[in-house]
Amino acid sequence: MSTLWPVMPLKRNLILNDGGVWGNDPSGVSGTPVLRSTDQSVDGAWKISEPAFRELSGAERSRFLLKCGDIVVTKSSGSPSHIGKSTLVDTQVASMGACYSNFMQRLRCGRGLQSKFLWYVLRSHFVRDQIALLATTSTGLANLTGTVIGNLAIPTPSLADQSRATEFLDRETAEIDAFIADQEKLIGLLAERRAATISHAVTKGLDPTVPMKDSGVEWLGGEETPSHWDAIKLGRVALFRSGETITAESIEASGTYPVFGGGGFRGYTERFTNDGCHALVGRQGALCGNVRLADGRFFASEHALVSYPRRTLDTRWLVWMLEVMDLGQYSQSAAQPGIAAEVIMQKKTLVPPFADQQTIADFLEQATTEMDSAIADAKEAIALSRERRAALISAAVTGKIDVREQGAVA
Repeated sequence: MSTLWPVMPLKRNLILNDGGVWGNDPSGVSGTPVLRSTDQSVDGAWKISEPAFRELSGAERSRFLLKCGDIVVTKSSGSPSHIGKSTLVDTQVASMGACYSNFMQRLRCGRGLQSKFLWYVLRSHFVRDQIALLATTSTGLANLTGTVIGNLAIPTPSLADQSRATEFLDRETAEIDAFIADQEKLIGLLAERRAATISHAVTKGLDPTVPMKDSGVEWLGGEETPSHWDAIKLGRVALFRSGETITAESIEASGTYPVFGGGGFRGYTERFTNDGCHALVGRQGALCGNVRLADGRFFASEHALVSYPRRTLDTRWLVWMLEVMDLGQYSQSAAQPGIAAEVIMQKKTLVPPFADQQTIADFLEQATTEMDSAIADAKEAIALSRERRAALISAAVTGKIDVREQGAVA
C-alpha cells in the first residue's frame, strides 16, 4: 500500500522505544501491576480483567511506569494477528500505576508525532504488512525487536493533518465499533439461549405434563427430571475408549477422512479407525471436554475418546447429553489437562427411553441449527465490519482519504 503523505522511520519521532520488565513473584499481598500481551485485543483495545502483580524494585517501577499517551506493542507471539498488536495508554490505564512485561515494547512519541495518530498507523495495513515481513520466527513464535519497530516506515503528515485524521477515525470507527459490540452481545445472548435450550431438553424433556422426580444425579444439583427416565452410570450407557496414536505408518493412500483430536476435527489423510455414528470427546488440549458427532468414517487420535453404545441409543442425543454434563470439569490436574475414560464412565447421567431420545434429538437439531445460523451471520457481520474498519484506517492514515473534506476521496 502506498501513501500520499511523507514517510520516514518511526524512530525519528520517538523519545522512548524500550522493552519491559517482569520482576519477581510478589512476596506480600500486593505488588505492581504488570500488563501483558493477553491484556490487549487484536482490535487495539485493552481487555484488562486480571492483571498480573509482580515484585519490582523502586528503580524498575520508575523506569517502566506507563504514562498517558504511551503505546505498548506486543513483540512476541505465535499468532500472526497478535504479533505487533498495539494499545494506547489512556487516563484509566495510566491511573493503575502499571508497568509492562518484557514481551512488550513501549513507544513514547516526540513532538512531531501524535500518539493517537501513531496508534491508528500501527493498526493499518501499511504497517501490518511490514510487521508480517520483518518479524523473525523462532520455536514457533514470531518476534519483533525494538530496532525493527523503530525502523518501521510510517506516514508522517503535518500535526494538523494528524489531528484531522485522528478526529475522522475516532468518529467513523466509533460507529463501526458500536455495531461490532452489538453483534458480539447478540452472539452472547444466542449462545446462552442455545445452552439453555439444550440443557432443558436433555434434563427435563419436551413434555411439561409428565410426572417429575428428584434426578439423583450429582451434576444436576437436585433438579427434578421426568420420573420415567433412568439415572445410571455413563459406563452402562456407552463404553469410551481412547483413539490411536497418529504415526506415519497409520497413513493410507486409500482416502481422506477427518481426524478428531483434543481440539476437534482436522482435515488429514489418515487411516480411519471407525465406521458409523459415534460421540467423540476431546480428552486433552485447550478444548478438553468438547463433544462432536462423527457420522461415517473418521480417525480418532489418542487425544480423543470414542463412544461405543452398550444399549440402543440415538447417538445425537448422547452428544447433547455429554455437552450438558460438561465433561471438561472432570479433567485431572496435570501439566496438560486430560480426561480419563474410567472417570467419566463412573458419573451418573440421565437416560430417557429411546423414543424420547429421538424426539429430543430431532428437536435440538432444528433449534440449534437456527441459532447456529444466526450466530454465524453475526460473526460474518463482525468480520466484514472489521475489514471495513481496517480499510478505513489504512486509507485515512496514508492520505487516501482527504479528511479536510470530511471524508471525501482525494
